[in-house]
Amino acid sequence: MATMPNATLTVKQSTTLKAFFAGHLILTLCLIALVALGWRAYRQERADLVNVEATVNTQQAVVNQQAQSLKQTEQRITDRNAALTKALSSLEKLKAAAPATPVETAAQIAQYLKLPSAPEAPPALSAATQPANSAGAALNLAPAQPFGRAEAAPRPYLTFTPAQAEDLRKAALGCAEDSARLTACQQDQADAATKEQAYRAQLKALTTERDTAIKAVKGGSFFMRLKREAKDVGIGVAVGVAIGYAAHR
Repeated sequence: MATMPNATLTVKQSTTLKAFFAGHLILTLCLIALVALGWRAYRQERADLVNVEATVNTQQAVVNQQAQSLKQTEQRITDRNAALTKALSSLEKLKAAAPATPVETAAQIAQYLKLPSAPEAPPALSAATQPANSAGAALNLAPAQPFGRAEAAPRPYLTFTPAQAEDLRKAALGCAEDSARLTACQQDQADAATKEQAYRAQLKALTTERDTAIKAVKGGSFFMRLKREAKDVGIGVAVGVAIGYAAHR
């Protein structure tokens, strides 16, 4: 009967030893799993970082491209304003300098009013039909006849007094000034729309870049963070169970 306690003690020691090794085995497996998951998380974070850098670089390229577009648009506006100022200055000089001959006056009127016919010398007028103080220049308002066809009747002419011709010339130059301003205004409006699109594209790119950086700092999306937290909790629970099992055995 003296051998029974020893046998019982041997069985308990053997059971304790098995529990010890089992606990250490579980702990070792948990550590291996932790290292493997950590390595996997590291590779995933590296891949996410590469994606973040690619996204940031892409959006920065968009910002730079739109900045270049804005620079070109501003240069167009500057050049257009300079050209408009030069054109208006030239027209003002033409207004101030009266032409030397009535034909030159008629030529300017036809040019700046964009009339289809060229100025011609007036036909001979009788004393009854000659206007007082006639400028001696005329604008042919009838279309030219096709080549090879004789005119059925003389074409009508308009004659102006010097004062009338000068007023009409200045009015034509004023129309040319207004037309130049209108064209520049329309082009400015188109460039303003281009600038607005560029600013919107820049804002969108900067917003995407900001959101990507914030997500990266926070550790990815909500589900990625939830998955990572669940993994850490699971590993902690497994390690705690292994330690507790080994301690109680």
